Amino acid sequence: MAGPVGDGAEAVAGLELSDDVANYRARDEDRAHHYSRQYTPYVWFAQVARRFPQRVALARPDGKLTYRELDDMARAFARGLVRLGAAPGEAIGVACGNRWELAPLFLACSAVGISFTAFNPMLTAHELAYQIGELRPRLFLAEGHTRLEDLLDADDGDTVEPTGDEWGPLMVRFSSGTTGKPKAMVSSQRAQLENYRHMMAMLDMRSDDVHIVTGPLGHAALHAGLPQLLVGGTVALMGRFDKTCFWNDCAEHGATNALVVPTMLSGALDYPGEAPSLRRLLSTAATLAPPLKQRLAERFPHVGLVEAYGSSEFGYVAALMPDEQSHRPRSVGRPLPGQDVAIFDDEGRACGPEEIGTIHVRSPELVTRHVGSVRPEPTVAEQRSEGWLTSGDLGYLDSEGYLFISDRRADLIVSGGLNVYPAEIESVLLEVPGVREVAVVGIPDRHWGHRVVAYVDADAKVDDILAYCDGRLAKYKIPRAVHNVGPLPRTSSGKTSRMLARGMAERGEFPT
Repeated sequence: MAGPVGDGAEAVAGLELSDDVANYRARDEDRAHHYSRQYTPYVWFAQVARRFPQRVALARPDGKLTYRELDDMARAFARGLVRLGAAPGEAIGVACGNRWELAPLFLACSAVGISFTAFNPMLTAHELAYQIGELRPRLFLAEGHTRLEDLLDADDGDTVEPTGDEWGPLMVRFSSGTTGKPKAMVSSQRAQLENYRHMMAMLDMRSDDVHIVTGPLGHAALHAGLPQLLVGGTVALMGRFDKTCFWNDCAEHGATNALVVPTMLSGALDYPGEAPSLRRLLSTAATLAPPLKQRLAERFPHVGLVEAYGSSEFGYVAALMPDEQSHRPRSVGRPLPGQDVAIFDDEGRACGPEEIGTIHVRSPELVTRHVGSVRPEPTVAEQRSEGWLTSGDLGYLDSEGYLFISDRRADLIVSGGLNVYPAEIESVLLEVPGVREVAVVGIPDRHWGHRVVAYVDADAKVDDILAYCDGRLAKYKIPRAVHNVGPLPRTSSGKTSRMLARGMAERGEFPT
């Protein structure tokens, strides 16, 4: 991307094969004896496309694409990638905006074993340059570099057979940067497909379903829609989320399921509309406040709400299903099938029920390795136990195996020698009528070490917010100050960011 990328653009030119790619190729022969090397998203999709060639796969504002047409385009992209020099195990980076062609391009990468990264279109030029430098892609698809049209022009029409290895890399994901610079993590074809299987189960996806996509395909929306294609349904692409007409969009397209984040759901519930076909909503990225759940249940009693917990490191881990919402409303649910979850303290000791520690996961969805310059130090549990991985979240399991998230370790506030978990306070403040967003941070204090401060976007009065905390939070957890600052800063993935809010306070942009 000439101009906006700046110096980071040099990272995409003239690469030698990295050690990771060389090691991947060396391991390829060792895997040849495995019962299947093609348990991949593309192979699964191709089977569905052969079964339903004339069924609508993608419905776009400017037209529709059948399964056969989508498969033809995926194969054309695959041939173009190979002709332009991309090899199995190498990466491509995509910064083409929110284009529907990202779906067949991703399938093409799966087909020929090339790793795919679509950069979030909300990234600043500085953030984009950093991620390009970490990824070091063989091809960079963006204006001023290789274009999507160039891939199609390079298509020679020859027969292309799926060669992607299920154990090979398919994606490089970047963490959201809530604890500092985003980390680049490699996910295998098999891991991504396991993630899709969980999505199918959580949204109860069926072959006659319609999944509505309202977010940018450069982020999670692409990987919420692709599982619907793997069961033979239709994906309706809206281009962007519009809270004023979300329910009407659902009705117009006959949407049966969708992925939302809490701010999307909160905004949409302020506007009229019906969604008679909608059967499941999956909420991710942050915990839903109980009053928001209640509003949804009262207005759309026919819609089953699922809340999922996961991370860039290990995909979806746990889910609170529709019939569990009243049983454990503050939990993120129980671990999904195939996901082992354990809580360890700083010494690597397993924590008991209700005891807060660092959440560790062992599953088929784990990233295979970190790449780039930012690589986290392994925890004691990761060093001692084969297969465990953590994203740094703190939490606990109750006696029935339900998982509760306490916080990110980097966001933990120690005030007067006592641990204060911002997420716990935020969940209480979000129950106050009129409070839309909350970020609780620790502000340095000579006496207490840190004092608890809450930044909110709310219509409620500060005195009412503090009064609500009385009796619901221990005295040391109640914020020393609540500041109504309007919309709060977000990460590139749309999450309310405590780190950014804390930075604004340190620079004097927020009151303390």
